[in-house]
Amino acid sequence: MMNLSRRAKGLLLGSRIRSDESHQILLPNQLAAPLFTANMLSSVAYVPQFVLMVLAVAGASAITWGLGVGLAMALLLLLVVGAQQTIMRIYPGGGGDYQVVKRNLGYRTAASVAAGFIVDYALTVALCLSMMVHMFAGIAPDVMRYTPLIAVGILVILLWVSMRGYANSAWATLLPTGFFILVLIVLLVGGAVRAAMGNSIVAVSATYGLTPSARFADGVTHAPAEAVLMLLAGGIAIGATALSGVESVNNGMEILNKPQNRNASRILALSAAVTFGLMVGVVVLAWASRVAFVSDPLRQLPGSPAGYVQQPLLVQLASAVFPDYPFMEWVVMVASALVLMVAAIAVFISFPSLTMHVAKDGFLPQFLSARGRRLTHNGGIFSLAILVVLALVLTDGQPRRLLELYALGSLWAFLIAQIAMVKHWMRHLRAARTPLKIARARSGLALAIFTALLLATVLLLSVIFKFTRGGWASILTVVIITFVLLSFGRHYAKVKKRLADARWQGMAPSRTHALVIVFGLHLPTRRALAYARAARPDAVEAITVNIDDVKTRKLVEAWTKSEMDIPLKVLEAPYRTILGPVVRYIRRIRAHNPRDVVNVYIPQLVVKHWWESIAHNEVTNLMLKKLVREPGVSVTVVPFLLDENQFDMEEVGAAADASEDVIVVTPETPEGDEGER
Repeated sequence: MMNLSRRAKGLLLGSRIRSDESHQILLPNQLAAPLFTANMLSSVAYVPQFVLMVLAVAGASAITWGLGVGLAMALLLLLVVGAQQTIMRIYPGGGGDYQVVKRNLGYRTAASVAAGFIVDYALTVALCLSMMVHMFAGIAPDVMRYTPLIAVGILVILLWVSMRGYANSAWATLLPTGFFILVLIVLLVGGAVRAAMGNSIVAVSATYGLTPSARFADGVTHAPAEAVLMLLAGGIAIGATALSGVESVNNGMEILNKPQNRNASRILALSAAVTFGLMVGVVVLAWASRVAFVSDPLRQLPGSPAGYVQQPLLVQLASAVFPDYPFMEWVVMVASALVLMVAAIAVFISFPSLTMHVAKDGFLPQFLSARGRRLTHNGGIFSLAILVVLALVLTDGQPRRLLELYALGSLWAFLIAQIAMVKHWMRHLRAARTPLKIARARSGLALAIFTALLLATVLLLSVIFKFTRGGWASILTVVIITFVLLSFGRHYAKVKKRLADARWQGMAPSRTHALVIVFGLHLPTRRALAYARAARPDAVEAITVNIDDVKTRKLVEAWTKSEMDIPLKVLEAPYRTILGPVVRYIRRIRAHNPRDVVNVYIPQLVVKHWWESIAHNEVTNLMLKKLVREPGVSVTVVPFLLDENQFDMEEVGAAADASEDVIVVTPETPEGDEGER
């Protein structure tokens, strides 16, 4: 059975990778580039669409506004990418914005940056999964009601792909990313050719008319100033979500071939160039086709037919460019869904890498820095999956609700990172002595200041627009996670200091007292008594707690008739609990001589299947948790294998004979040497 389970795990997750074979997880640029490009590129599938939705309240002028906002966000994307490349060059160790903030502004500020990315990574995956479902809204509108359930099903598949290792994840993303890029190129080239031939490119939704809200009934120029500000803030807030994904390459740098920072910089430049080109192309094509995408088609599209269901923006563009080839709508839908899936897989690589750095610094549990059978950070992968499920449940899997929470954390992290870079360049400027170094420091400082001011403006507008629409929840979550990270940091620092300050007093226990807990007269109890005697304590006692008078009487009678040469002591339990009488008895023993050590031996059944453990050892586990907190008490659990045939003894023997590397460190071994093998 054990061999079958191991083979099934190997078939499902792949064979184990040794720690000294970590080069197997490193990816060449040909595989890593499509993976990380998809994370940025996926924004093309939804950002222009929701920018138009927000701006639709302005009526027909929304198309022109959408063009301006789209181009502005594309340029901001290039600026942030340039800032990230600077960080990669100066801080090549990975960890991205978290590392640069930690080194320049301190651990507390870095914790808030990590919290911002943690929130946005979870929202990225949730948004990608929900958009995968909503890509087919036009052909299967009834399915949208089950978005959270379908998204969780897709999430399970992503978990499986991620657990199989980085290389498998990268191979799974190669074709979908290339397919999406090819489809968009065909779409944009088709639109350009159609326009060059003098054929009109008009989306069906453009023929329905677009009704503005009451505030914009007389046009944008006559609207109240606060309404125009909110319109601009909304467009920029949604457009800024295109920036999410820029940090993924930096955070996931550890899986790249060396030199990692140089390869990461090249991949980021390629990703930015492709995303910028396709984003601008889609925005211009949307403007040329006068496509409309609104939140309430029945009210805002007065000419739409009864029962009209909106198609996603890219699908509408495909219909406008290829009106005689309806299959292109399906091609665009499938390509968009695939690239969104790839973007989610990329996050399952970047998120665990970030939490690994944070955990190594002591701000998260240490298990998040451990690697699994395929050298993946399984703790981070499962943690991300839990956060994604929470986001899907709380937002009902609605893309618009997710977008109203999205990007605030990333914008905060980008802003703080640029402030950290300002401090970095100011320090270098003070230390510079040659004209070249002074010029380099000044140019870097100017870029960091300009980027910080621009990001601060975008963040402020995003908060203005999103705060009352659910953004407050995102901000509150970042604050809570920051507090949790700092709490872990204080705890680990306290433990480290306590262990460092602890001094051995050199006083050995005066006597050792063995106490065997008896649940019945059977083989596990006899083995526990044998273990207790083998330790040669000064005294051995067997005790049981009287919960049921009839059972206790039978146990005492059986004990008396047996050949046991140790008397059985019965502790009364007036409140029918085992822990209380045992703890009081131990404290009474130590009260007579505080230097005595009491070693409690507890027999424990080891069952074959995990579900069988539910029926056993509840009292044992409770007793173990309680007694380890008692001073002067040590606990020894004596396992009894209920079915010893569950283990393959031939395999155990083979493992014992295997020539594994064993390091023997002797007192004469100099520090840093490997010792004898």
